[in-house]
Amino acid sequence: MLKRSVNYTNFDGEAKNKTFYFNLTKTELLELDGSAEGGLAASLQRIVDSQEGASLIAEFKRIILLAYGERSDDGDRFVKSDDIREAFSQTAAFDALFMELAQDDKKASDFILGLMPAELTSQMQDEINKSRPVPTPNVPAQQPLEMVQPVTTDPNYIPPAPVIPMQQD
Repeated sequence: MLKRSVNYTNFDGEAKNKTFYFNLTKTELLELDGSAEGGLAASLQRIVDSQEGASLIAEFKRIILLAYGERSDDGDRFVKSDDIREAFSQTAAFDALFMELAQDDKKASDFILGLMPAELTSQMQDEINKSRPVPTPNVPAQQPLEMVQPVTTDPNYIPPAPVIPMQQD
């Protein structure tokens, strides 16, 4: 469960700070993962890579609202419903949280990982890392360059730049 304090200005212009709770159960994660082609992490990475801003915003909003709920005083229940999600989505706090996360990749990533049960966090991080291709530069091995300084007394002499062979395709 993620406990998140949000600073916001309500619709009466009053500065507020309120604590909100977010959580995704293993069942909800399984449903999310199963509903996305190739899994949730791969699906999100495809959206990010394609730079489809509207799709990414919609998916991120869906995940935040799916995770939002109200914690019971005794800590035994975490109540979620369409009415609770809709009410939260209509607050200035939701807007402030969403904008904060939308403008900072690191905060957004930490938020998503914080929604998950602890035992699944490292597994999800591995999935995220697997879905990102690791760039491998195709640079040929370089031979050490031998720098030879010509002997000259001409003050206008400019020595030639070293030549580095290019790889042919």
